[in-house]
Amino acid sequence: MSVPPAVCLQASGTSRRTSLLRHHLGLKALLTEWALLTDIVPGVTWRGDDIGRWLTRRERDFGRLNTEQQKRLAELVVRPAVHAHKTSAQSEARLVRAGCGGIHGGLAWLRRC
Repeated sequence: MSVPPAVCLQASGTSRRTSLLRHHLGLKALLTEWALLTDIVPGVTWRGDDIGRWLTRRERDFGRLNTEQQKRLAELVVRPAVHAHKTSAQSEARLVRAGCGGIHGGLAWLRRC
């Protein structure tokens, strides 16, 4: 009984590299053909591959990529994702209670002076 080629590829790690190259090629094709980088969001596909989802992961995990991968993506003007600091509602409520939150905190401080 022979082993299916897909299993051999997965076992040797070649399929992962092939997948990376295929997605990179798809991104390059989309950028060349019609799209701006901001147009490529999850759900945008090229030949059946979700290039948008792949791009989102690459931007999110840019620091984990090796230098060659970072260089290839930088050539396509892909940069690391910028994570905005979000303040939770619970943290805001804590600040307001402490007299530090927004206009209410400022008014409370003025009343104490």
